[in-house]
Amino acid sequence: EVTYQGKIWTASFYNTIAPFAYNKNIFQKSGLDPNIPPKTWVDFLEACKKIKEAGFIPLAFGNKSSTVNHIQWLMGPLGEQNCDSIYDYMQPYAGDADYKDKKYSEWWYKLEELAKKGYINDDVNSIELWTAVGQYFSTGEAAMTVAAGGTLRKCDELLNNNVELMMTPIFGTGKLAGKANVWRKNWGITAWSEHKQEAADFIKFMNSTERANAFYETCGAFPGSLNFDPSIIDDPMDKRLYEILQKSFDGATVSYVPR
Repeated sequence: EVTYQGKIWTASFYNTIAPFAYNKNIFQKSGLDPNIPPKTWVDFLEACKKIKEAGFIPLAFGNKSSTVNHIQWLMGPLGEQNCDSIYDYMQPYAGDADYKDKKYSEWWYKLEELAKKGYINDDVNSIELWTAVGQYFSTGEAAMTVAAGGTLRKCDELLNNNVELMMTPIFGTGKLAGKANVWRKNWGITAWSEHKQEAADFIKFMNSTERANAFYETCGAFPGSLNFDPSIIDDPMDKRLYEILQKSFDGATVSYVPR
């Protein structure tokens, strides 16, 4: 993600991971094994069916905002399932492939399938992402959602430690199928900067083990530095999040470079 055409363009700052999460209590009440979440799309649909029949909302999503919504957050884990890399997924945007091809558009039909079967809250396009998570998932009305780490920690607290994480159900055939969504925020130095060396020194400083560990302990987010020591993670939810992070990929990127 930080390279293009063989060149390094940015340096990783920190990661945001937003995996699928589910309520173990609802799974159990729906006749599902709370310790074995669905791995394939077929199993996922069957789980949603049982959850709905048990009187719960299978999936809590919110799309009202144009800047932060579940469509965006699902673009990585669902939209890239037939791709082998992010660069592969970028081909339609670069004009080198047709976005209507099944390889790139199949995930839209999967979302349509969920909506038509009534597996998503009815007001999905009328409420914010955070509202959906707070109003339905954290209250025990919905069985599953997609949310970021800090939010999931709070949901787990509200639901009496009944929140578990799962990898994305697989329908695609690409190497990225089954991964969770990770946004890697990056540092960059502009070509017109008058302080390139100072900026580079600062980035190196922030990537040291001391600073990376301090960043996690202060902010609760996982630093992008390879020098980060994961042994300092003691929160159970954070341990699960970090484990999924290691199995996932960079679904999007935000670079801290002046425009």
